Amino acid sequence: MQGAGTPRGGWVKTVRLAPGMNSETLGRRLGISPQGVRRLEQSEAEGSIYLNILTKIADGLNCDVRYVLVPRISLVVQVMARAWSTRRGSHEGWHHIDVHRRPIAGCARVVCFTH
Repeated sequence: MQGAGTPRGGWVKTVRLAPGMNSETLGRRLGISPQGVRRLEQSEAEGSIYLNILTKIADGLNCDVRYVLVPRISLVVQVMARAWSTRRGSHEGWHHIDVHRRPIAGCARVVCFTH
């Protein structure tokens, strides 16, 4: 789950270190060894941690986990494209949405539906 803005060592380690907490303290809270904490931090940083484990770690850090899916293309745009392609008789046209992020005539975005 590494992405833009994700700390290199992962979120768990970053949040643990922010208030100066060591891996031994978090390990005590979770009932695992400091080495176990470091393994979990590595799993999270690599994107291979299970959500239920991440939730337990978050609880030990006095945090909540928020699982968010952010569409790359606005869902409104996808619905409009789907409607456009359906009107044209094709159910596949919505895969070909071209979003231009250049301002044109005061608009923040221009969307072109292509077949």
